[in-house]
Amino acid sequence: MKLAHFQVRNFKCFNDTDLVNLSDGINIVSGPNNAGKTALLQALELRFPPSAHRSINSPRISPLSPLPSEVEVGISLPRQEFRELSAHASLRFALPDFQRSPAAMNAVIDRSRPQSAETMRGVWDWILNQPEITFNLVRDSSGTFRAAMTPSHGLYVVDERPGQAVPHVFRQVTANGTVSFSAQHLAPAHDLGVELAPRIAARIYRFPSERFAKGTSAFGTSTTLQPNAANLAEVLHLLQTSNPDSYAEFITLVREVLPQVHWVSVVPIDNQQLRIDVWSTDKKHKRADLAIPLNESGTGIGQVLSILYVAYHNEESRAILIDEPQSFLHPGAARKLIEVLKRFPRHQYIIATHSAGVITAADAQEFLILGSEEGMTRVAVASTSDKQTMQAFLSMLGTRLSDVFGMDGVIWVEGPTEEKALPLLLKKFRNRSAGTSIVSIRNTGDLVGKDRDKFFDIYNNLSRKTSLLPSRTAFLFDSEDRDQAAKEDISRRAKGKAFFLGRRMFENYLLHTDAIHAVVNQIEGFSESGQVTRSEITEFLQAALRQPETWKPFPVAPNGDLASCQIHGARVLESLFGCLSNHRVKFEKTDHSVRLFEWILENDFAFLAELTDLMRQILQEAPPGVAELGP
Repeated sequence: MKLAHFQVRNFKCFNDTDLVNLSDGINIVSGPNNAGKTALLQALELRFPPSAHRSINSPRISPLSPLPSEVEVGISLPRQEFRELSAHASLRFALPDFQRSPAAMNAVIDRSRPQSAETMRGVWDWILNQPEITFNLVRDSSGTFRAAMTPSHGLYVVDERPGQAVPHVFRQVTANGTVSFSAQHLAPAHDLGVELAPRIAARIYRFPSERFAKGTSAFGTSTTLQPNAANLAEVLHLLQTSNPDSYAEFITLVREVLPQVHWVSVVPIDNQQLRIDVWSTDKKHKRADLAIPLNESGTGIGQVLSILYVAYHNEESRAILIDEPQSFLHPGAARKLIEVLKRFPRHQYIIATHSAGVITAADAQEFLILGSEEGMTRVAVASTSDKQTMQAFLSMLGTRLSDVFGMDGVIWVEGPTEEKALPLLLKKFRNRSAGTSIVSIRNTGDLVGKDRDKFFDIYNNLSRKTSLLPSRTAFLFDSEDRDQAAKEDISRRAKGKAFFLGRRMFENYLLHTDAIHAVVNQIEGFSESGQVTRSEITEFLQAALRQPETWKPFPVAPNGDLASCQIHGARVLESLFGCLSNHRVKFEKTDHSVRLFEWILENDFAFLAELTDLMRQILQEAPPGVAELGP
């Protein structure tokens, strides 16, 4: 199942969100403090108490008779899950108006006998055979569900008239599993989605930021974790005793997130109660006496056990709502949790967070950005396919430390262009680059000034001693006009962690005629004639090779080409943009360089072989020294 869309009305900071769509996989909810992230997850859990919206825009209401809070939600079920949910349920639902029923239904039923058992069974079978069914429901703060439309699934039309009974199907399932169909006339219409709503809502889990799971529970036979995780000990005990191999696999997942947890055992404490114990030592030592009860352990352990149990154990999809995972987990553990959850894509995840590490790990399809004004929250949806929106959003998130805290490794680069572009290349090295962050050094002048020793000492000490930065650190610098002695000096001060581009600067790898042609022609109003031709670009680049400014302070190379390491690539691109656009468009490094790099990555990856080899060397932790590839 998945939550396809929602609309929150009159609940806490939400007056009316309008209809907001959700995607499969991971959805990120973010925004500043007190913007309503927790309130939104509470609403989507569909178990919220009354809490009317109050702001300058809300009407004055009596505390004795507040207006109801409600959430309209679309819940989609694939065919197999709908069948499983409804298999043992006795249900009432309205028959279609056969004068306006879908042609596909008419082909499999006998409309001349609209209320016969065969026809009613035919309608039911037709519904069962839909590839996916979406129920549009409203849940109010009294706990009542109703259909947002009639019928809530919208598969056919019901002949519903005020004051008149509507023909219904009564599908009855007896204790021995026998199914029968009979006709009833009821007013108003009963709805299939409303009948199934409690079962559907039970598949939505919300994990709050505060301590959630209980470390003890009664013995039992249920393998389904309750929405409040009150029976965590029960379900883990059953998994531990009935399928030890699966339980060991489950603990392996837990240890990926929390490596300090060596084992988790569930033991009886009397004839009725079970207790979860957390081992901080390897179980091969057989020191159960050293295990700590879950109730005395850190908050995050119970959260991780509960979240991963739902993701791992349930073969049918669930909606898993997680509130601020970085609040109960170390940043590195929060990121690992997201990486583990991505291995279970059958579930839908809605994660409220402002952590850059969590957001980066999630690689979400959709972002829900919350903003509050005068006590009223609005929801904006940003797609990750909209790169400009996403870049602006990530920039809004904040501090540089949050980009690297908890990461496995960090590569420090000279500027924001490389900071934006090189992560796109890192995705090509998925197995080695996971957990590696690219972060720019804000003042590269520190590298050559009188405080250069202090500069490297700060980075090295942070990485080695305080754990604020990852221990796997590398510096990637432009070659610029540095000679070999200068490079070796920097490498020595960086304790062998300095690497240099084989060419003068990053922009040298962007002098690709087809990439430039594609990018400049995407810029509105770049050329008076409408299109810049490839030949114009080629002629300009060839002419640039003969200009002293292209090489300065080096001499012009008589037989130089665009791959020459001493070319000043940024000057070439600045001049090209200015001349070919008649100075209407200025070359913007952090925008146009990234666009050029993206085009080359997608269309001529081999062109970047030199840069790719260097990044591979950095990720493989090359031997200390000045690592320089290229001409």
